Amino acid sequence: MKKSLIRKDLVIGIILLLIGIIVFPTSGVTVEQSTLPLINSNILYVGGSGPNNYTYIQNAIDNASIGDTVFVF
Repeated sequence: MKKSLIRKDLVIGIILLLIGIIVFPTSGVTVEQSTLPLINSNILYVGGSGPNNYTYIQNAIDNASIGDTVFVF
């Protein structure tokens, strides 16, 4: 009687394991790119006040370098 109980528990455990693999797949892990600013990046503002402030968006774009951010108010 103990052997059939152990076998039944083993079969139930395997079934639950297979269901868990189907429901929670781990192969679909996605890695997102970091949104941290680059070390040598600047923020150029349009329509605000302070340093790096521009009146027109195009002027800020023209003066921006790779990695810079243009923030429009």
